[in-house]
Amino acid sequence: MTMTLTPTFLSKPESAVNRTFLMLTLVALTACAKAETKVATIPTATIQRRDIVVNAEATGIIEPINVIEVKSKTASGQVTKMSIEIGTFVKPGDLIVQIDTTDLHTQFEQSKADFAAASSNFEVAKAQLTRQQQLFKERIITQSELETAQTAYANAQATQLRNQGTRDLNAQRVPRTDFAR
Repeated sequence: MTMTLTPTFLSKPESAVNRTFLMLTLVALTACAKAETKVATIPTATIQRRDIVVNAEATGIIEPINVIEVKSKTASGQVTKMSIEIGTFVKPGDLIVQIDTTDLHTQFEQSKADFAAASSNFEVAKAQLTRQQQLFKERIITQSELETAQTAYANAQATQLRNQGTRDLNAQRVPRTDFAR
């Protein structure tokens, strides 16, 4: 006779159901149990109004959006006064530099003298041409001599006009020696 021994708790089907129920109840109770929770302390601060200062260091090349080249259209010479420092913000009309005007005044005075001399030479050439034309009508001088007088007159007139232009240009340059942007 063979006999199998089985524990009594396995032999009854009800007890398996009870055991399962007991296990589920224990798991549920364990899951629902209040665990001791630790509350973390969070540091707080009072709100205050203040400036935020941001310092940054970097290497690289800074390029402006607009490049402005400051140069004179009419004057050149030595700078006698620099009214601003490098990096200073300027607005239209601000004095930037002042240039020594001695050379400009000298050039202007020279061009006035050159114009006066050219005007005088022109008047002399004009008078000579008038005289040569009269002498040619009287057949005292040749055609060649008349043409020489006409050429001298034309050259004197051209020289006078050129010197007048130089004088007028130098007259415009003299007062423009304080340069604003």
